[in-house]
Amino acid sequence: LETTAALTRSEALFMRFIQVKTVVSLALIFYMGIYSAMTGMWGVVSMYIAVCFVQCLIRTLMDWAYDLAGTPREEKLQRALLLGAFNFCQVRPVYEAQCCVASGTVGMGLNMTLMVEMLVKVIPLTWVDTSALFALLTQPEMDTSALVATIYLTVSILVKCNAAAKRVLDFELMSNAGESAPFSRTLRMFFLADVFSRCVPLGALTS
Repeated sequence: LETTAALTRSEALFMRFIQVKTVVSLALIFYMGIYSAMTGMWGVVSMYIAVCFVQCLIRTLMDWAYDLAGTPREEKLQRALLLGAFNFCQVRPVYEAQCCVASGTVGMGLNMTLMVEMLVKVIPLTWVDTSALFALLTQPEMDTSALVATIYLTVSILVKCNAAAKRVLDFELMSNAGESAPFSRTLRMFFLADVFSRCVPLGALTS
């Protein structure tokens, strides 16, 4: 995604898409967290909190070690606190996308944020969603709210697995485009099956 030329119209729209997607994703996580707490699934709640905390911690440490390297100490501390607040609130992609729109270019900060989010948030949340889904399916009775949660979790698992597979494929094409491009569809299906086969059984075991 990194560019030095001015943003095209499609890239600017993609920045807005990232912002909307982040806010919607955060709202859905809150919904599932509140629903899990109300139905007594405290293990799922704790896993949601743990995943978001780890993502916040890792991205903040990366900010301190890489993004803010060479910055004067006082400014570095202020920036680290600001970025840490965005990380803690899980809205860092919104901030990075807005920075890209303001500067007119796509910077490394957005790429690093999206990659960290994919590796330490989206993929683990797939496992957590699977655990919550199996917990719902084993309930003796299912009311309307449980049915809505079941449908959401099923769609969420498929979307997250597909997003992870696409991100891995993008890096594969970036590093080895000549040999990988002709088989991009096959590779994407392979990565999708790989992510799905890792996350779903693990979620089932911990439900």
